[in-house]
Amino acid sequence: LPAPHLRIAKIVNGFFAIILKWTLIGRYREGTHSIYSTFYLKHWLVEQFVNKSFLGRSNTAGGWNLSIGANFMRVLSMRMLGAKISLSATITTQVSGWDLVEIGDMASVHGPHHLTAVTYVKKEMILRRQRIGRGATGNHGSGVAPGAVLKDGTFVECLSSIPMGMVCDGGRWSGVPARRIGDEAFDRTRPRHISKSDSARSMRADACEDIESADSSFASERDNNIACADQ
Repeated sequence: LPAPHLRIAKIVNGFFAIILKWTLIGRYREGTHSIYSTFYLKHWLVEQFVNKSFLGRSNTAGGWNLSIGANFMRVLSMRMLGAKISLSATITTQVSGWDLVEIGDMASVHGPHHLTAVTYVKKEMILRRQRIGRGATGNHGSGVAPGAVLKDGTFVECLSSIPMGMVCDGGRWSGVPARRIGDEAFDRTRPRHISKSDSARSMRADACEDIESADSSFASERDNNIACADQ
């Protein structure tokens, strides 16, 4: 389809997905279902419409779609699907199991891995609540499993994985599975005010350190040259 028609089709599929979700499923709730159950079939049908809409994986641009207008429309649509997502959050990944997903103010979650409250173990479909706190960040290529919690200010580094049931209580997390590597919180909801005088004082101190380091290096090199000349 031509580009304008393709955009219209994705918008229409998005609205159909919203209607279908509330008609067939209602609200997602924590629990376990067989992959042969009618609940799984309903979930699969809704996912097919979502995948072909502006909420699908093809619209996350590999996890870096940072268009403000597109992000606002995605968040608004996911709220219509039942997700508890702050309008100030940045979401560039596909979300699933919407009623069980909570994302706080100024949080940022990037793809391409899905942020989903649904996982599969053997022949069972497991639904667990997911919470992303205020100012928390899930970086590009990271994964947050169903049942995991990122508390306020948590920073998950690229290509890291938060397993099911893990609670990250702030700080920096990295690895597979992730472990805490730093205690510094990264809460973007708290502005950091640096006065002009403090900034200028810091720049002068850095400049003085650079000059002292250069003088010391020059003096050392000069002494070595004198010693070589005496020999």
